[in-house]
Amino acid sequence: MSKRTLLTITEKAEELGVTIETLRQWRIAGIGPKFVKYGETVRYVPETIWEEVTA
Repeated sequence: MSKRTLLTITEKAEELGVTIETLRQWRIAGIGPKFVKYGETVRYVPETIWEEVTA
């Protein structure tokens, strides 16, 4: 079993080719990629994992 990690907002922005601010706005609007919050910390699911989950 491979270890799967969640992405920081910077890593997710790079993965999607958007700015950090765009991700923040999407999160506020309730759209965009799936994320989880741990207190004040936000982490995103890598696209490859999300595709596996929704397949």
